[in-house]
Amino acid sequence: MVFGIEQTDKMEIKMPRRHKSDTKTFEEETYAEQAKTINAAIIYLGKAIKANIKRAKLEGKKNPKDKRIKNLEDLIERIKKI
Repeated sequence: MVFGIEQTDKMEIKMPRRHKSDTKTFEEETYAEQAKTINAAIIYLGKAIKANIKRAKLEGKKNPKDKRIKNLEDLIERIKKI
């Protein structure tokens, strides 16, 4: 589970409700709502990777940039197979 998102073997996404007042799951959202959610997640992921690289430098750890690029390339390959 990443960012509270559960992924099944079939590339289905089960997103938890964010608040008690939420009435839609990700699957129930319209195409436009889903696209907006995905775009926000991509922006957040970019910021998270940037922060991770910065933190690695501060803590004297190996730069994780190549690992994060590999993670993203693997994701792209999985998406291409859908």
